[in-house]
Amino acid sequence: MQTAHYEHIQLKNRLTTHLSRIPELLRDLDITITMQAKTGGTCGGGGVSPKERNVFHVGASEIRSKYHALLSGLCIIIDKDLGRFEYVTDTTKLAHKAKAHAGWLATHDEANDWVRELDHLARERNRVVGRPAEGRVFAGQCPTEEGGQTCNTPLFTNQGEPNARCPKCKATWDARTWRQEALQAAGIHQGTAAEISRAVSDPVTMEGILPATIRQWASRGKLAPIGHNHLGKPVYQIRKVRNLWARMKASSYNRLAA
Repeated sequence: MQTAHYEHIQLKNRLTTHLSRIPELLRDLDITITMQAKTGGTCGGGGVSPKERNVFHVGASEIRSKYHALLSGLCIIIDKDLGRFEYVTDTTKLAHKAKAHAGWLATHDEANDWVRELDHLARERNRVVGRPAEGRVFAGQCPTEEGGQTCNTPLFTNQGEPNARCPKCKATWDARTWRQEALQAAGIHQGTAAEISRAVSDPVTMEGILPATIRQWASRGKLAPIGHNHLGKPVYQIRKVRNLWARMKASSYNRLAA
């Protein structure tokens, strides 16, 4: 009996520790999602051209989706056990709810599996996440060439500031250029409303589009999904979302000018 009680306490503590850290891990993943992952081959000097980069970090996005799926499953179990249903879609809120019932979850036979899955996701998160200073925005990689080699140092800038200074070669670059080239190249790629919102919204100029707006366009027939992801969520082509957004902004400007 004492052994079973001890094991329950251990499981509860491990679940609580993992679930307590998830809001911070999600913030780190959201920052990393905006850091375009390198794809394709290298170009001269060992660098990777903007045309070979995704507009958002696919690996970080997939890990975030896995966290959401696991937490949704835990909260469904909680609701079934308590005989009630609470509709929650926000991943951070799901983590808070699961944490509040960590002791209850630890009594389930699957508790060890959940802890192992959280351990695995934490390792995956550590593999892909960079930890820039709080509030800093990824601005690409330094394209300065010297002696036939590209500097390639990751560049960061403050929110609302377009220029980024390379800490290695001290060159200054416009972060907006990187984003425009990456977005143009990523036009054929697809993502959920949330993924495209994070990718298209510009943390430098502070101009953004909400996931709810993309979904609203779809519900009104202005935008059609091109498929669904492994979670059954509709995915849209980045180029089509950007083009519609541009038309909507132009229409709004025209109405104001009339």
